[in-house]
Amino acid sequence: FAEAVARKALAQNLQPHLGLIIEEFQRVVPRHVQQGLAWQQVRDRVSGRRLDPEAFVREWRDRTTYQSCSEADESVRLWWGYVSERTAEELSRLFSWCTGFAAIPVTAWKFQIKVVDDVVRCPTINTCMTDDPSAANRGVKMPTIYLPAYDSQATLARKMEWAIAGAS
Repeated sequence: FAEAVARKALAQNLQPHLGLIIEEFQRVVPRHVQQGLAWQQVRDRVSGRRLDPEAFVREWRDRTTYQSCSEADESVRLWWGYVSERTAEELSRLFSWCTGFAAIPVTAWKFQIKVVDDVVRCPTINTCMTDDPSAANRGVKMPTIYLPAYDSQATLARKMEWAIAGAS
């Protein structure tokens, strides 16, 4: 059933409009730029703001809330240290894994960190629309990372590598 719904949405609902989107894209974007673009680059440019890594991390931190922890907690400091040390490509991949966004969105969004005690686990992500049902937050996406309280950044890095690889 789900496959039939997806096929209908893509083939019948979206297909009639794709030609117009492609035509407009080709009209607006110079041909020499089009030829050098991979689909991932188009996705990144269409889906959000392009920031240098330092500004990217700063924006991510500004949009982050904390549950069962604070920004001053050791686990959270290890997390932001890990995030800050990523290359631009690694940062994009990490952000995509954590939020589902290819780049920093131009629309409203939040991110939440919940520190958990089970250090045997890898970090996990819940990308539901929101865990905050209040009217003020209605419809604002707030993915949540469940971050085990690891003892070192090296352990965090290893567990993150496993978590991201497992999701690929």
